[in-house]
Amino acid sequence: MLTPAVVGSVFLYFDDYGVRISVDPDTDEIILQPTEHPPTGQALAGCPFNLAIGKPVFSAWAGTSYLGYNDMVQICFGRDVSDQHVVVQTQGAASGVMFWTVHPA
Repeated sequence: MLTPAVVGSVFLYFDDYGVRISVDPDTDEIILQPTEHPPTGQALAGCPFNLAIGKPVFSAWAGTSYLGYNDMVQICFGRDVSDQHVVVQTQGAASGVMFWTVHPA
């Protein structure tokens, strides 16, 4: 199943670190910034990353456009190769972060 969403930024928190995913409004490049403390906001219903809660990061990929911009990050969540993975792809576009989630139906 493929589910699109567009947001300003997303915070991901793991056991011992956090990452903020946002976009540079001038170039639409994805920005990954380390973060230590959870924001005071709440998780959004329907957020693409909600399907990955409780799954470890299995792999991560970065992509560069034909113009040389670093505007894509893909994170695969799952325990091992036999697990049903959740893949979340982020792409910078129109000064926002576009998300697609691919997961078993």
